[in-house]
Formats: sequence, C-alpha cells, structure tokens
Amino acid sequence: MAILYEKKGSMWQNHGQTEVIMDNLDPEWVKAFDVPYKFEEQQQFKVVVYDIDDFKNLQNFDAHDKVGELIFTLHEVVTAKDQIMSKNICATKKDAMIEITGEEMNAADISNDQVIVIPRVSFSDGKNRGELLFFLMYRMHSGQGGRNNVWKPVYKSEIKTNDNSVRGSSDFVWNQFSVMVQDICGSDLDREVKVEVFRSSKSGRHANLG
Repeated sequence: MAILYEKKGSMWQNHGQTEVIMDNLDPEWVKAFDVPYKFEEQQQFKVVVYDIDDFKNLQNFDAHDKVGELIFTLHEVVTAKDQIMSKNICATKKDAMIEITGEEMNAADISNDQVIVIPRVSFSDGKNRGELLFFLMYRMHSGQGGRNNVWKPVYKSEIKTNDNSVRGSSDFVWNQFSVMVQDICGSDLDREVKVEVFRSSKSGRHANLG
C-alpha cells in the first residue's frame, strides 16, 4: 500500500492511500490522485510505501513494515519524459524503484462526474475450470510524446470462479461495475482501453491469460 502526502507549511497532509495489493513485489496500484498544479509554486509531495501486516488496521502505520519513501515535487513529474518519473524509494535496495505517472487535465475534465456503467464482463477459453480469475482495465497514458502504448490500470475486478449456473460451463462472469469517465479516458472518448485477464495466484505471480 502507498500513502500520498502533500506538504502544507511545515506539516505533511495525508492526501489518500492506494488499495492493498497482496503478495506482489511489482505492484501497480489502480488508485489515482487528483491534485491541482500551481506552476508558480514548488508543490512538495511524499509517497510512503508499506508492506501491510495488519489488514484489519490499515491506518495503524506503525504496525506495518515501511518499504521506503520518496519526497518529490509535482514539477518533477510534470516535466519528466512522458510525465513518468522513476526514482529509488529505498535507501538499502538500489533496485527498489517507484514510478509516478502524471497526466494534465483541465478543470472541465476534473469536474466531469459522468459515469460509465459496464453491466457484464465474461471470459471463456474452454479451460481454467475451477480456477480463480480477475481482470484489470487499463487506460492509455497520454504523455508528451515519447513512449507508445503506456498502459495504466484504472480498475481491478473481484476474483471469480466459473459460472456454475450452467453445468460444465467454463465461463467466468463478473458483476456489473462503474468507472468515472475522467478515470478511463479523460476528455477523449476515442481513447483506447485495454482489458487483461489473470489467473490469481497466492504467490502474487498471476498468470496473464490474454
């Protein structure tokens, strides 16, 4: 789990936290944060990453193992190539990196509270009976020219087993869900969306099924 703080005066203000991703050494969090960009100010932020030990008391940060933290300015993110900033987050591990992605949105985008309701998602390849599957939905990141097809997760489904209502069925059917328009495509309704299906594993090494 990651916590985002913004510096206000001499104090760090909690700006929110991501979801918890279980048993994964390379997590991609779905949670996004909307923050105003004031180009005339040096806006300082801090992200702290925890290895969660007490799932019933997520706010008791002292009960979790702190992986590391990074202090950065919003300007660093906005001016990074494709607005994707990668930096080391742990002083003891040189390969412990965190990647922060920014995307500029105008006021109209941020105030847009339109919702897309997706009534049903199903998956079947004639296999995977008795397995546990979930899917991730991604938006295409629109940086400032450079990388192509940079996908960022915006929604993670619940974990499902086969649809047992049909005998012998290998279909996996997920419940209706909704996403904000601004989260999935901003103001560009023609922006592509990607869905990937995974076989869930307790080890965190989920198998990508396509």
